[in-house]
Amino acid sequence: MNSTYKITGMHSASCTKHISTILSAIPGVLKISVIEETKEITISMNTIIRIETFQQALKKQHDGYGILHPQVYRNDY
Repeated sequence: MNSTYKITGMHSASCTKHISTILSAIPGVLKISVIEETKEITISMNTIIRIETFQQALKKQHDGYGILHPQVYRNDY
């Protein structure tokens, strides 16, 4: 299953790599795909992982990073 999220606090290729490393270490995460231009991340997982798990992992490593549900940042109407 894949889920796409908005990443906050990502400003460079170094940030992208750091975020990918942090989130890849979470059990159940299979693959991370980051689009730097839109600050979006797609996470492939083999089980449902709550967004709070991603938020806690990011905050533990770097307080400036955040992750948001797609509906929080998209305004499609």
